[in-house]
Amino acid sequence: MPAANANSSPTRQNGAPALFPRHVAVMVLALVACSFAGNHVAARLAFENGTGLLLAVLCRSGVALLILISIVTFQHHSIRLPKRLGRWQVLLGVMITVQSLCLYSAVARVPVALALLTANTFPIILALLTWGLGGARPTLKSAALMLFILSGLVLALDLPGILGGGVTVTDEWWLGIAFALTAATALSVAFWVTDHKLAALNGSVRSMFTMLVVFVAMIFAG
Repeated sequence: MPAANANSSPTRQNGAPALFPRHVAVMVLALVACSFAGNHVAARLAFENGTGLLLAVLCRSGVALLILISIVTFQHHSIRLPKRLGRWQVLLGVMITVQSLCLYSAVARVPVALALLTANTFPIILALLTWGLGGARPTLKSAALMLFILSGLVLALDLPGILGGGVTVTDEWWLGIAFALTAATALSVAFWVTDHKLAALNGSVRSMFTMLVVFVAMIFAG
């Protein structure tokens, strides 16, 4: 048997796609993070200038849907959805719809940073949800990290000052935080469905159908 090429990576030998170089991967992650942050800052500016919630989500999902349709078409993916996966795909779309509405509702009521910090508790909720549905139990290290994240969120929200009466907040503030937590919960369910029920479906096709559900839901809601 001929020896393998010394310059070929294990991923290429196994037929899997090659990984990005580390510096490229870091740049991609930074670009994605800035894009997400810019998205929500733009949403807050839109709300302050009279844009409606449903219109904001409709525009966001519509642009994403057009991009995903282009990607699926360019890559020649089949868009046939197995019947057994249909209900799970609809549930995924509904969860992303709820997440989008609740997160934008939070952004409209509290500072963007606080809304995103609260909504980004979804990994904790996802870990607990997975455990509750028969998945792996969080390790001691994971539990300690969860507590560390929650303690940081408590300080960012200044809950000790609020509960102690030293800081006054409005009902709109509490409602915004509740919306952010609901968004985190919906996103956790969406990730669980993706990992456990729709993992066999191509990612681009799955995302396209998800955005289609969001887009159609906003049209009906409007």
